[in-house]
Amino acid sequence: MGLMGKLFGKGQEIPEVAQPGVTQCPHTTMTPRWDRAEDIGHEERATGWRCEGCGEMFDAEEGQRIRAESGERLRDTLPTG
Repeated sequence: MGLMGKLFGKGQEIPEVAQPGVTQCPHTTMTPRWDRAEDIGHEERATGWRCEGCGEMFDAEEGQRIRAESGERLRDTLPTG
């Protein structure tokens, strides 16, 4: 393997490592997607949502539902008082 291959890892396989106890992504980092440029920045006009954790795509309705549920889960974990 040449110097460049060694520097950039060319030809090396990265083994997949399973995380014990993690069975499903919590979808806590969702990014909106829009079909029209003029809608960008208006979350209520998003046509879809992408989870940045696992890469899964959701339609607008399901994305909003997941975001609401994630917010509720987060609020439940915060200390009160």
